[in-house]
Amino acid sequence: MAAISTLSLKTPTKIQSLTKTHYAIPLNLPFSCRSKSKRTGSIGSRTRIRCGLLIEPDGGKLVELFVEESQRELKREDALKLPKIKLTKIDLEWVHVLSEGWASPLKGFMREDEFLQTLHFNSIRLEYGSVVNMSVPIVLAIDDSQKNLIGGSSSVALVDDENNPIAILSDIEIYKHNKEERIARTWGTTAPGLPYVDEAITHSGNWLIGGDLKVIDPVKYNDGLDRFRLSPAELRDEFTRRNADAVFAFQLRNPVHNGHALLMTDTRRRLLEMGYKNPVLLLHPLGGYTKADDVPLHWRMKQHEKVLEDGVLDPETTVVSIFPSPMHYAGPTEVQWHAKARINAGANFYIVGRDPAGMSHPLEKRDLYDADHGKKVLSMAPGLERLNILPFRVAAYDKTKNGMAFFDPSRPQDFIFISGTKVSISPLAFSVIPYVARIQHWCAAVLLENLSNIRCERLQRTTKTLRMDLCAQVVGRFWWNTMIVWLQLKMAELLNLCLLEFADPIRTGSIMSQTRIHSGLLIEPDGGKLVELFVDESQRDLKRKEALNFPKIKLTKIDVEWVHVLSEGWASPLKGFMRESEFLQTLHFNSIRLEDGSVVNMSVPIVLAIDDSQKNQIDGSSSVALVVDGNNPIAILTDIEIYKHNKEERIARTWGTTSPGLPYVDEAITHSGNWLIGGDLKVIEPVKYHDGLDSFRLSPSELRDEFTRRNADAVFAFQLRNPVHNGHALLMTDTRRRLLEMGYKNPVLLLHPLGGYTKEDDVPLHWRLKQHEKVLEDGVLDPETTVLSIFPSPMHYAGPTEVQWHAKARINAGANFYIVGRDPAGMSHPLEKRDLYDADHGKKVLSMAPGLERLNILPFKVAAYDKTKNGMAFFDPSRPQDFIFISGTKMRTLAKTKESPPDGFMCPGGWKVLVEYYDSLDQAENGGVSETVPA
Repeated sequence: MAAISTLSLKTPTKIQSLTKTHYAIPLNLPFSCRSKSKRTGSIGSRTRIRCGLLIEPDGGKLVELFVEESQRELKREDALKLPKIKLTKIDLEWVHVLSEGWASPLKGFMREDEFLQTLHFNSIRLEYGSVVNMSVPIVLAIDDSQKNLIGGSSSVALVDDENNPIAILSDIEIYKHNKEERIARTWGTTAPGLPYVDEAITHSGNWLIGGDLKVIDPVKYNDGLDRFRLSPAELRDEFTRRNADAVFAFQLRNPVHNGHALLMTDTRRRLLEMGYKNPVLLLHPLGGYTKADDVPLHWRMKQHEKVLEDGVLDPETTVVSIFPSPMHYAGPTEVQWHAKARINAGANFYIVGRDPAGMSHPLEKRDLYDADHGKKVLSMAPGLERLNILPFRVAAYDKTKNGMAFFDPSRPQDFIFISGTKVSISPLAFSVIPYVARIQHWCAAVLLENLSNIRCERLQRTTKTLRMDLCAQVVGRFWWNTMIVWLQLKMAELLNLCLLEFADPIRTGSIMSQTRIHSGLLIEPDGGKLVELFVDESQRDLKRKEALNFPKIKLTKIDVEWVHVLSEGWASPLKGFMRESEFLQTLHFNSIRLEDGSVVNMSVPIVLAIDDSQKNQIDGSSSVALVVDGNNPIAILTDIEIYKHNKEERIARTWGTTSPGLPYVDEAITHSGNWLIGGDLKVIEPVKYHDGLDSFRLSPSELRDEFTRRNADAVFAFQLRNPVHNGHALLMTDTRRRLLEMGYKNPVLLLHPLGGYTKEDDVPLHWRLKQHEKVLEDGVLDPETTVLSIFPSPMHYAGPTEVQWHAKARINAGANFYIVGRDPAGMSHPLEKRDLYDADHGKKVLSMAPGLERLNILPFKVAAYDKTKNGMAFFDPSRPQDFIFISGTKMRTLAKTKESPPDGFMCPGGWKVLVEYYDSLDQAENGGVSETVPA
């Protein structure tokens, strides 16, 4: 087909696709250049710089970590003088992966900041601000004895079973290995029986060591297959030698059948139709660790060679090579790693099928992951925007054609599904296929969808007309992915339609919903506007009557709190309870990509669960009423989407554990429904609790108005769920002093206690508010520069994940500084005698979180009671004997027993309120009348 236009551009932002596909388009990326020897830090290490007709490696260069050949003997001698770490077989595979640049731009085993970003964001931010995908931790574990052996050395030698030096790790960093959290966030479960976990993590050391890697000799296995182990540099050379103008990669860990072959040959045909001259297939079997029941590598390679010999795949347009990575079987998390590594090898197209990198649940009779989540997550993954994702349809054996074909749901009785498991258990299952490599009937698998048939789930769900959000996704994806774009005729027609849609006003869901736009001296809300989801007052009665005609969902107390949060714009730019694409991005990336390509932080799922009976009751309706107290409607959810609620995965990825006893989980998730419903929210009237505290519940809009009224030129927020003591006050007053020194004229404090669900042993909200008022009355904090307000969100106690939500919400309220301390939003492990999270991880994660770059994070020094000053002061480690640490537990014990804390720990009026609260509990336990605690 003729090219309609040629366009050259460079786009600095990344574009979101809320659909499950990165639409494939013709690409020609910048010309290739190469430096023979670029040093990465050591005289003896080299880095190749590659750009070119092939897609650029992540970070702009392919980072190879080999010692120069002339320096190898010298480095080997150096290694013999260093502390030694003996590598396991899987460790060696990771050394191989790192050394050849598959994980570029990583320069070695991960240090803690890279590890934390990988676990929380599935990506790493580089020094100059760009983001590269990194979804699986590439780490090296050591035990206590190895840690002690290293001592204060800054370098270690990595050795094989015979103590031969393989590599040197320099500028090392040793940090804790929280295995439970690593497993939960990577696999979305902590169930026993995960193959990689059993093989490489469970019995590994309790420490991780990271640093810069220098590999003395290229890794060889001497198993007869080394000739197939082409590095990214060698693959790029081979693609260049073949004059490839597109490379499409197919990863597999099973034998190739003709269904695979049809997919690959048909993909090449489509690429030719799109204008490419010589697309080349990278047939790339995984060659590292695989589980015991997978076909071993050398047998798979024999089978792949036969496929080429018999002409099922064309040897002239196919490169067979081994990908050296170990296999995790981590589904949507791992498939990102597989795709990212292929970018570094030169592939700009990646074929993905059903449940990529998945496996059966080790304990339950189901797949561990939803079959479609891999390709959906891959299509939205940060750092993979340049890669075109090619999803394919299901192929099966068609008995009417005696061959593989596209599955036809209208005649399911004609098809046999022959899984990899079935092949390995019963080879006779293929008796209908005399020899898999010689079948003449091409099997089907899905290929590139016709450009003229681009669809998005929301489009199919609601209307036959392209909505603006679809247009932005499609157009944005095309503009980001290309440097030179050849637009075909049908695509030009689609773009014209999109441009017409762009002329329409931005829709927030209904003409009856309102959006306030806030800018000015205060920081802009996420997405550039504060999204309030209230029905206009004049339309409330009409909407209330309308709601009575819809299927009804009865809300829990926590559900109402989330309606409150959403309605006032704390979660801007969310327009309602999350649909699946938003939910998946939140779980995997702690962020959501908007239509304009920008990223906003979103770390906790804001979702609404329903059970089977409620799902059946909805029965095709596009809207539902959200009701409380005897079917009283408080909101309408429109343009709804219902999807599965995998509670185990939600818990694992949000909390980094699945241990029983997590308060929010017990209260809101465990007994909730097996489905989630998302959609656009229209709240009929503002949520009120009638508990005497509504006057403190200022919305983001009202807070912004108050900060403007006070002429604030900086707003610093302090979140708390405990009474304020003088250590807190010291921190807040000291922060204001520092801001004044920085040149601000009127910094205002937002004292913002959490007002939603909290666990039973926390001090109830109304008592905390009484105490906070006393702190202001007694002059511990200045009422003129302090705004006391309630943050309506429920509390998760999810540590580093949740603290991002707390910070993000305060941006929407106008805060541009956020104070964070030790173990924010944390708690004790529900089963083990330790904190659930590392005390420093909250502030570390917060400082690196996507979408929070505009927010200034203010970590604070530890405050304690200074006996020499009879008051709270910042801890001085040079005289620890002078300080007393009074924990929340100790404070509660003193209040319960009516003992006085040391003078200067808390203002007298505030302490009196706390004693009154615990006295009221005693009266209630003893059958007396206590003061009523509002609901």
